Amino acid sequence: ANKSKAIVGPSEKCFEYIKKASHKKKVRILPNSIEMNLFNPEKVKKEEIEKIKKNLNIPENAFIACFVGRVAKEKSIDVTIDYLAKTLKPNDNIYYVVIGDGPALDEFKEQSKKLNLSDKVRFTGRVEHEDLPKYYMMSHLYLTSSLSEMNSISMLEAMAMGLPVLQRVDEINKNQIEEGKNGYLFNNENEMYKYLKYLSSL
Repeated sequence: ANKSKAIVGPSEKCFEYIKKASHKKKVRILPNSIEMNLFNPEKVKKEEIEKIKKNLNIPENAFIACFVGRVAKEKSIDVTIDYLAKTLKPNDNIYYVVIGDGPALDEFKEQSKKLNLSDKVRFTGRVEHEDLPKYYMMSHLYLTSSLSEMNSISMLEAMAMGLPVLQRVDEINKNQIEEGKNGYLFNNENEMYKYLKYLSSL
């Protein structure tokens, strides 16, 4: 970094790391981009969505919140599952679908089972990149508790597919969400549940 003429990163969060590494250089922010031609809602067929729901055993009229990414501890999927266990009511027709694979997949499956959430949480395992639009279109909301993101590509993909985002407050990145426009922010399980209920009622 000291020998470089410029340091580029996708969000202001890069400054944290640069400061810890004792570098004085300014980070130039270059936000992540996505393939808009692939993440286009008009290209997904209704029967493809119905097939995925059937395979995941999710009711046709269910409200689906999804997360897409590497299934690992730093993504805080366990936090989301814990929050759901504390707030979801038996009659809430709300499902949480974790789309992806990773080292913590079995651990999170076991957590869901222990918290009696197996009927409300689904894990897809690995999904090919070109198939992701179908899973976004099946969903109504992108839900994440991760505090390790810079400028989440999967969050941007979800937005491109027309999904609002429900994101745990990350002070440095909170300006990526304009509340009431492209999503909402939550600090705890009660706030998360409040927005889940509100968005599922629309």
